[in-house]
Amino acid sequence: HLGQPPEHTPNASRDKLARLLVIIPAVCGFFQELETELQGQSLKLALISRRSRHRAGVRFFSRGIDADGHVSNFVETEQVLMSDTGTSSYVVVRGSIPLFW
Repeated sequence: HLGQPPEHTPNASRDKLARLLVIIPAVCGFFQELETELQGQSLKLALISRRSRHRAGVRFFSRGIDADGHVSNFVETEQVLMSDTGTSSYVVVRGSIPLFW
C-alpha cells in the first residue's frame, strides 16, 4: 500500500514515517508541444499520451481484460491544436482486445 512504511520498520519509526510520507502521483506517458505558423496564423500543437497503470506489460505476457474491466496496455492519446481563434482536441484510446484469456 502506498503511503505506508515497510512492514519491517520498528513501530516508533513507522509512526514517525507515516506522518512524513507524501504520495506524489506520477503519469506514465509522453508530452510534446510544438509552436508553428500556418498562413500567418500562429499555432500550437500538443501531443499527450497517458498509459494506464493497470495491467501494463509486454504485449505477449499481458493480454485481455481483468475482472475489474481494465484491459492490458491501455493508452489514451490526445492531440490538441490551439490557435488565436480557438482550441480543438482529438482523443484516441487503444488497448488489448477486451476478452478473458
